[in-house]
Amino acid sequence: MGFARDPAKAASDFAKHDIDFPAASRVFDDPAAIIVPDPRDYEGEVRRRAIGTVDSTILAVCFMMRGYICRIINARRADRRERNAYSL
Repeated sequence: MGFARDPAKAASDFAKHDIDFPAASRVFDDPAAIIVPDPRDYEGEVRRRAIGTVDSTILAVCFMMRGYICRIINARRADRRERNAYSL
């Protein structure tokens, strides 16, 4: 699986959440990571959220699949609800 991310969005996310693209993509290396559907409607796009640990921080990474490419849309520290779901 390959990864893709819009460079401008990556810079914006880094400035806002202090999570860079390499860290966001490493959430998929966590064997305990969970993937949940993103409940919001994005005009027919199917988005999902991966919740997992990277360097002892639980991250939430919104992504969508385009063939074999995982397009990372957003990455941030997980909120309380997401941390609780991850630790179940």
